[in-house]
Amino acid sequence: MVTRGVVAICVAASFGAVAAGAWALLAGAPRSAEAPAGVVALINASAPVDDVSASQFCTGILLDERTVATALHCVADRDVTSVDVIVDARNLCSTAPIVGERVPVATSSPVDGGLDATLLTLTRPVKRASPVVVAKGAAEPGAELEAWGWGSASPGGASPCSVEGKLLRSVGTARCDRELAGPRTLPAFREGDYLCAVPRDASANTCLGDSGGPVFARLRGTGERQLVGMTLAGRGCGADDPGLYLAAGALNF
Repeated sequence: MVTRGVVAICVAASFGAVAAGAWALLAGAPRSAEAPAGVVALINASAPVDDVSASQFCTGILLDERTVATALHCVADRDVTSVDVIVDARNLCSTAPIVGERVPVATSSPVDGGLDATLLTLTRPVKRASPVVVAKGAAEPGAELEAWGWGSASPGGASPCSVEGKLLRSVGTARCDRELAGPRTLPAFREGDYLCAVPRDASANTCLGDSGGPVFARLRGTGERQLVGMTLAGRGCGADDPGLYLAAGALNF
């Protein structure tokens, strides 16, 4: 998630209409052991093998064995060949073994339409790649969501060692009018491509380090996770700060 002063912008696109009650999180807050497969840590390639937490700067989602989706602003000012990803990482600190497959990035291909999103191509296939189930409908206001990443608890704060899930609730885009000011200038802007969300029950909000990370909803009854969006940024990281997320429908996953 990126911040500029006290204001940040988050983006997510929608997929079409479904009943708001179609998705619901299972009881209990997500924990590291429950993290979905395919969550990716973006790190500096120069980071040592045994402690990469200080070099983690964004999150991503593995789409297939060679492709990671993340926020464009994460790599726009970087030489992408200086970026590594760790797929299915759980711990990034030297306090425990750093598991997950570390792979260099070869190229970055920005998504058409001026969206703050890009697809990273890895230098080699990832062996433990898991398929991503993409939602076919939009997360309407009231839908319960979970965002995953290594975002800090507050701007300027330290990133956690373990990947964390933040519980969110989608709200109408009117809550994010200020955050939509930039996207509305895009020639291909569509109001329906954006989802606004706030933390639930004063739980943790997405923050710096979460940008590019996946946002999931769970199907009521089965608990199956479905990808509905991507974290880009937000007004802030507080319990009442709304965020705007760019969803998979706009990205044609």
